[in-house]
Amino acid sequence: MIKNLGLLAVAAVLTVSLVTMMSCGDSTKENQSSGKNSDLLIKDDKGEKVKLLIKPQEKDTLRYKMVAKQSETEKGTSEKEGSITVEQEISYYYSQVVDRVEDNAVSYRMQYDSIQIVSKIQSPDSTVTIIYNSNVKDSIYNYPDFIQFNATIGTPFYMRVSDKGTVLDLYGMEKIYENIYKALGDTLSPNDKSVVQNSIGESMKAVLQQQFQKFPDSNEVYKDSSWTSSYETQLSVFPVKNILGYKITDIKEENGNILIIIDASLSTEVIKKEITEKNTKAVLDNLEAKGSGTIIYNLSRGCIKSKQTQTDLKAKVTLSQGSQSLTTDKDQTSSVIVERL
Repeated sequence: MIKNLGLLAVAAVLTVSLVTMMSCGDSTKENQSSGKNSDLLIKDDKGEKVKLLIKPQEKDTLRYKMVAKQSETEKGTSEKEGSITVEQEISYYYSQVVDRVEDNAVSYRMQYDSIQIVSKIQSPDSTVTIIYNSNVKDSIYNYPDFIQFNATIGTPFYMRVSDKGTVLDLYGMEKIYENIYKALGDTLSPNDKSVVQNSIGESMKAVLQQQFQKFPDSNEVYKDSSWTSSYETQLSVFPVKNILGYKITDIKEENGNILIIIDASLSTEVIKKEITEKNTKAVLDNLEAKGSGTIIYNLSRGCIKSKQTQTDLKAKVTLSQGSQSLTTDKDQTSSVIVERL
């Protein structure tokens, strides 16, 4: 059962894109600002610059819909081998209340209201579709892979985020863990429970990290200036480094709020293209990865107003064992759209 709890990790992979995924809440509050616009937007002889910090108002309620889509096709180089396509779309509906604003961090009270997943696997001779809706208790609802999603719906917890956009910690998740243990029949050993907590906690943290725009260490950034950040991750078994680039293309005021428009880009560097485990060798023969996106960030309210991103990846991988080898081509497209509710 424990290994079936990995779908949140899949969700994390699907939602990990080149920029963050957070949208402002009630549109009726869009004209509210922190009252500190003069501190956030500065004009001097060099032009316009903004202070890139996450400083929302306490008790502000933010509601979101985030849709993450991914399509991956894998095909062997032999003409006899057909292709397999896996498609998945995850829709999250959730709300956050700004619980506390500190000097260098913000705490949120978080709750998932609904999660919907549509998965499809297509092969030359069959198509399998699975539809999960957290609000519909059908036969799919009780699949082991969806236990952790069921456990989070309507169950509040807390997260703490730095003023630069890094998710520091998730806490107050005891009820979520209890729901999972109960769904598994309360048969887990103390060690198994620890594994569940670490797996679910880290997976949820990875997903939530994508909902916050990471800002550079320098507080003040001019219009048309850019910055980069990078992180190491895995592409299948191969270690790679994703390099994210951001540029402020416009700064404007709207309904008393300061909005900044950020263009985003993604490039990938392969750290190690050959991996050998026991008597099997995997070689990453070719990798092409790129991504782009646009973020509209409401600096006054401390959240993203809208976001659209897309990433495209093509890879060729060869697996060999002794005198036998198999080469496959992978083609993957991912997109994320965030909408205000």
